[in-house]
Amino acid sequence: MTRLDVPALIAALNTDGAYVTDAQTMWPDHERERTALAAEVYEFSRCDLIDTARLAIRLHCELPGYQKPHMLKRPRRRHVASDPLIYLGRRLTHLAVGYFGEDAVLFRADIHVTLPMHPSAGRVLSQRWHRDSESPVFFKVLWFVSDLTPANGPFEYVIGTSRNRRLDLCPQQAYPEAIVGMGTRIMGPGVTAVPTPDEIRTVTGPANTVVVADTSGVHRGGYARTDMRLHVMWTFVPASSGIASVIDIAPEG
Repeated sequence: MTRLDVPALIAALNTDGAYVTDAQTMWPDHERERTALAAEVYEFSRCDLIDTARLAIRLHCELPGYQKPHMLKRPRRRHVASDPLIYLGRRLTHLAVGYFGEDAVLFRADIHVTLPMHPSAGRVLSQRWHRDSESPVFFKVLWFVSDLTPANGPFEYVIGTSRNRRLDLCPQQAYPEAIVGMGTRIMGPGVTAVPTPDEIRTVTGPANTVVVADTSGVHRGGYARTDMRLHVMWTFVPASSGIASVIDIAPEG
C-alpha cells in the first residue's frame, strides 16, 4: 500500500502550489470512511435537487438559492465527528499544519456536483481564473469521486502563483475570463505579464484523483461541457487568520 510522501507534498505546495495523488494514498487506513463518503456523494448526485437543476439548465434560468444551477453544493447540515466528511477531513489537519507551520482550522467541508453547462453558456464564477481571498494562504484538498476529464471540467492551476504575485496586476486581456469583484485578487492596470502554457497545470485523472492546492494561487475548474463532475472539498486556513469554521459539528458527549 502506497503511503503519502508528506515532505514531497509540502515541498510541492511551497514551489508549484499544487500536488496530485489519489484517495487511497491520502487515506490508506480509512477505506470504510472513503466508501461511505463516496456513497453520500453519489446519493446527492441522484437527489431531486439535481433533477431540478438539470431542468433549470435546459431552460437557461436561475435556480432559487444557488448562484448558478450547474454548480451545486450539498446544503449544510449539523454533523457529528464520526460523519465521513468530517472524519476524513480531520485526518488531513496535520498536513495543513505542516504546510502552514502553525495550527490549522478546517474552515469548510463540502460535497459538490457540477452539471454540464447550457450549450450557449460561457465560464462563470470559479470556472474563471481567480484566487481564493478569505485568507492569505490555504490548504485545500479536492477529492474527485468521478473521473476528472476535459468534458467535466479539469482543475487548472498557474504554477507558482501562491508565492509569485507577478500576475496580480495583469490587465484583463491576460485573463479575459477572470472573476470581477469578490473572491479575486488578479486584475489591475499596467502590467503585461501573462501565464505561459508551461505555467498552467491541467489536472485530469480517473475517479479518486486527489488534488492538494494552496488556492491563494491562480486557479479555475468545473467548466463541465458534457459530463457531470462529483467531488468533495476540504478547506483549511491558518489559525492566525482569525477565520472561524463554518462547519456545524454537534458537541461530543
